Amino acid sequence: MNISVSIKFLQNGTVVALISCFIVLLVILGFVLVRRIRRRKRIRFQKLFRSWLANAITNRVLSSEKNFTISVQLEKLLLKKYYRLLALDELLICKKYLKGNAMNVVVQLYEQLQLRKETDKKLNSQIWSRVVKGIQEIYIFDQYDAMDQLFAFADNENPFIRSEAHFGVVNLQGFDALKFLKRIHNSLSDWDQINLLHQLTLFEPKPLVEMPDWLLLENESVVLFALKLLEAYPDEQYYPNLIACLHHNNETIRKQAIRCCGIIAQYDTATLLEEQFAKENINNQIKIIETLKKIVANPSKEFLLSFKFLTQQFN
Repeated sequence: MNISVSIKFLQNGTVVALISCFIVLLVILGFVLVRRIRRRKRIRFQKLFRSWLANAITNRVLSSEKNFTISVQLEKLLLKKYYRLLALDELLICKKYLKGNAMNVVVQLYEQLQLRKETDKKLNSQIWSRVVKGIQEIYIFDQYDAMDQLFAFADNENPFIRSEAHFGVVNLQGFDALKFLKRIHNSLSDWDQINLLHQLTLFEPKPLVEMPDWLLLENESVVLFALKLLEAYPDEQYYPNLIACLHHNNETIRKQAIRCCGIIAQYDTATLLEEQFAKENINNQIKIIETLKKIVANPSKEFLLSFKFLTQQFN
């Protein structure tokens, strides 16, 4: 009796396992089939859109027509979100690699196809990666009317979003965009600072009129970045503000201020650095010595004596 029950149980179990495997195989096959269909649709659309895009750019460069002619087939496809997103990706690629008038044509196409609606949806998304992509689309397609949105993202809690927003506002407005520095409370990472300094080299330098305010902010990362700006774009009128940073509580800020003193040196700079020497840690003392070598040939006897004493103590 027990043996017959066990055999029946095994038979039923085998049937269930076979049915389960069959269902899993059907799901996998369905998934593969759907992917192949979507891939074919994507390839067909890309060929159609790229052909139209090439003709549209060529015709606009050669003529002065205001609007682009869109085929009925392409117009119907662009009513669907899937194809609109594909079109947006194609325009992004073109915008990154084209120059001159052709680049402006891509922006006009982006606006005529009303793809800004898709960008705005990304900006309002709860998924940070979509927001980042939306920010990229804003500055890549030169959407200057969205500056307020980018400034709002500049102090976002998500470091990826605010980093992209910093890059975006500077990409669109250059030095004028640095007004966001006074609005942020989160830290500027070292990577952010490097990116911003590099991006600013693409623009004509402008006076850093807000420098005195930046150097007094509680956000120490902004103070540090402001000093890096002052080193890259020296301006003697901010020398008193620079000297005040030699007494900052943050040793990294003091070190950057010492570096700047080598660029914006005045008659009293050497004396002030010599006085600061004994108050500093070993790393900043080394930086003071390096800076003094740049700005003065013969340090004072008092400084040399104190330096000799400190060297003996250290050894």
